[in-house]
Amino acid sequence: MSDRFCTVLAVHSAHRRGAAVDAAQRLADNASILLTSFDIAERGQADRVRTARSHDVQEIASAIKSRAGALLVVDALGGGPDADWLYDDDAEHLLANVPLPTLVFGPHATLDITRLILLVAADASGTTTASVAAAAVWAATFDSTAIVVALDAPDPWPADGADPTVDPPRQLAAALADTGVTVELQRRRTFDPGDALTEAAADVPGGVLVIPAARFPSDHWFSTSRRLIRHASRPVLLVPS
Repeated sequence: MSDRFCTVLAVHSAHRRGAAVDAAQRLADNASILLTSFDIAERGQADRVRTARSHDVQEIASAIKSRAGALLVVDALGGGPDADWLYDDDAEHLLANVPLPTLVFGPHATLDITRLILLVAADASGTTTASVAAAAVWAATFDSTAIVVALDAPDPWPADGADPTVDPPRQLAAALADTGVTVELQRRRTFDPGDALTEAAADVPGGVLVIPAARFPSDHWFSTSRRLIRHASRPVLLVPS
């Protein structure tokens, strides 16, 4: 991954509220980098009536999946019409086929670009280590600080509450600090990572949640990411892992 994002790719659909395109424009302006916007064609729309910028989602995915150094920004419905995959078909297709860091705006997400803070999720599994590189590139591009949100089980082992020898959240925070990002470590004891991260995001107006883009339902991040996109008040940066 490059040191900074070199371009922002925004995907827009008339069925979504357009938060992604607006945020992508502001992010690109903030970092003085290129913005490219793609319009998703209406389903059933004949080729002869498409605009030059209008493509089906498969065409868009094929065009952008190899764009090294790019940040993808998309809207997702998170419920309601066309939400048969929890987000919606288009967002699911892009997330499954485009291996880029992807900023997803659910139906309630807002972004205060004047004070961007990354909320980097970290659990005991260590699967969130892939977030370090993406968070460092984001911070370098958009001049952001970071909070590592450690998700701790309510009943820690050992029973005396002492920290374990290997602590993945602390390791993630140290790795991120080593890249030059200003980092704070916060610990939240919870049975439910989705609820804990939704609450953490609500406390940070300029927050961006950073979590792994899990591909398999056996990984809790698969369901957690969908719940966050549906309910969180901040956008979610999904990191290919």
